[in-house]
Amino acid sequence: MSSFDMPVFDIPFEARMSPHVDRTRPRAKQWARDTGFFSPQPGARGFPVWTEQTFDSHDYVLFSGLVLPSAPAELFGLAADWISWGFFLDDYFLAAFGRNRDYAGAKAFVERLPAFMSAAGTPAAVPTNPIELGLADLWTRTAPSMSAKQRELFSAAIVSTAESFLWELHNLIQGRLPDPVDFVEMRRRTSFGEFVVALTRLLVAPDLSEKVFASRAMGTLDETCMDVNALGNDIISYDNEIHREGSTNNLVLLTQQFLDCELQRAVHIVHDLMRQRVAQFQRVAEHELPAMAEDLGLDNRARELLDQYVDALRAFTAGAFLWQHNNPRYAEPLPVPPPAPSSVAVPRPPASPDLPVPKGDQAGAPGRVRLNSHRHVPFQKVGPTPLPKIHMPYRLQLNPHLEASRAASIAWAGEMGFYDAVPGVLSVPLWSERENRGFDFALCSAGIDPDCGREELDLSAEWLTWGTYGDDYYPVVFGATRRIDTGIAQTRRLSEFMPLDCVQTAVATNPVEKGLADLWVRTAGPMPEGNRVKFRNSIEMMLESWLWELNNQFQHRVPDPVDYIEMRRKTFGSDLTESLARLRPDNVLPDEIFETTPMRELQNAAEDYACFLNDIFSYQKEMQYEGELHNMVIVVQDFLNTDRDHAVAIVNDLMTLRIKEFQRVADEDLPVVAEDFQLDDRQRAGLRKHVEELQDWMAAILHWHVKTSRYKEPELKLRYEPTDLPVPTPSGLGTAAVRIPALTGMEF
Repeated sequence: MSSFDMPVFDIPFEARMSPHVDRTRPRAKQWARDTGFFSPQPGARGFPVWTEQTFDSHDYVLFSGLVLPSAPAELFGLAADWISWGFFLDDYFLAAFGRNRDYAGAKAFVERLPAFMSAAGTPAAVPTNPIELGLADLWTRTAPSMSAKQRELFSAAIVSTAESFLWELHNLIQGRLPDPVDFVEMRRRTSFGEFVVALTRLLVAPDLSEKVFASRAMGTLDETCMDVNALGNDIISYDNEIHREGSTNNLVLLTQQFLDCELQRAVHIVHDLMRQRVAQFQRVAEHELPAMAEDLGLDNRARELLDQYVDALRAFTAGAFLWQHNNPRYAEPLPVPPPAPSSVAVPRPPASPDLPVPKGDQAGAPGRVRLNSHRHVPFQKVGPTPLPKIHMPYRLQLNPHLEASRAASIAWAGEMGFYDAVPGVLSVPLWSERENRGFDFALCSAGIDPDCGREELDLSAEWLTWGTYGDDYYPVVFGATRRIDTGIAQTRRLSEFMPLDCVQTAVATNPVEKGLADLWVRTAGPMPEGNRVKFRNSIEMMLESWLWELNNQFQHRVPDPVDYIEMRRKTFGSDLTESLARLRPDNVLPDEIFETTPMRELQNAAEDYACFLNDIFSYQKEMQYEGELHNMVIVVQDFLNTDRDHAVAIVNDLMTLRIKEFQRVADEDLPVVAEDFQLDDRQRAGLRKHVEELQDWMAAILHWHVKTSRYKEPELKLRYEPTDLPVPTPSGLGTAAVRIPALTGMEF
């Protein structure tokens, strides 16, 4: 019997059945038997992980038929074996390593898996257990039909999934409940989301070009599909995971602990998030993918493959929910004896105020979620935000060149035209020199890099100035006119000011272009060409995120929490910050270090802390004066249907968890990375320096927010409230409607 009332999973996709299920069952069972799935396993205390009865009742071939209804007969049997192997991997890992908390054995097990997925298609090692034997057989049957790139991606998805089990096991051993942000991102891996997407791509759209899958829209589609299935599974499997397996890796449990709420409320919140991700999937499929196809110039055949891929993800989601909701896998114990109850307490964040019942208790269908995400009322008079006690364990240091860089960056902004009107674009200047002095970006740079030289500090302050000016420029110039096409054109044009040979040929027509042209040559000039490509990509990611904000603004859509957090890192320029750290001449760390899970977690935790911090301080500016939708406090208000102060407390709690996660990764996980990569003393010092630089970065950003005039009410009133001074508005063709309120005395 369930511990809670199960919500209704209103999945708006049709579940279909493959015609190949019945004739595949006997062969799939024989393959599982031959591979050793039903044999006693020494690592599982001599018990079989599965019995034949378990295999029959769980019916993984039925699952395959529901999630891959269109797979041709010659591929369906292979896909069914892959899926059975994936489920067995999940259960085998728990039985062999999870129940006895054997992290060392689990790590050795995971490290052997790539040997059975060689580029040649034949195993490079002798299998010693059913997982290795099954993988060796499946890879031999699958690899010959794949390109080198497809083999690389598919094997990476399998390894990523297995490595994510190590992350779960580490949490279990430590008695640690991960914070919500960290968990949702890792859940895509632990739920086999990456594996499923890779398998679907291989079966349905192997000929679709890599540039399609590299696009932001396609990445978002894949991630939303993973999230919908993972979130739903955490609800359905709650009793099995928490009460029978002793796991702490479940978003329902995590939500209950984080918000200190009743179990039923936690279920509703996770269900509501799942429905929002369904709505996001539909929005991307209906709006962003057609735009992406047009932008990439896809031909009719490529568009057909794209449609087939989207339909396959829909079918997978519908089929998976139908199978899970009616399957005994989540309602009966595994044949291995259960572990003893864990006595380790699960840590909780600081207490948050009690919350009202979220929308999930009232809204039933994805259509309702879409409506709720568009209901935000902008320009509400909210007044100054009461600031919570913000956790900051790191000491601030300031660069001695601060005063000189202050003067230099203020003068540079004037030379770039930041204090001027832009003919045909801005009727009056977007910024004044007085405002920029109050913004004081050099102060932020002085804390971010307290030891750098004067030239480096000037460059840092000017990058911050340019990025903030551009972030202000886009919504005023393109958002007010509701012309996404002009915003796209400007974004494409900005790439012209980042030539890989650092020879500028394009002529700047506005301050954003002029500033980027100047900064690019000065920053990228000393870099090798390969680093210039990476650096330009990081800037282009930030620019693309500004278009994402414009699209949401046009649709008046408050993003869901997952979508917002991941895009917020890009709009904040976090990728640019990381890129500058990785590409600097004194970096001694190999590129592979930055791709490890701990390094990504370290970077993401620091970025999230800074982004959420900015959203608390900027709430009044964005909510009251700019009608902005992209703010974590607003996102939490909208998602939980709560008020500002409750939302601020929750965001601050999340900030605290993120900075504590940052320190935990630095203390516990990075030393393991150093050992795994066999770093020498110089490289280990470089790793410590990287951590210290991120600590400086977070401390500097907090200090800057406290000191800058940019978010203080007197400055906001001076800048935004009616005076005799003109307010920046776009000018030129198509902008008359924007200026009507000013001409008629109307206010928004």
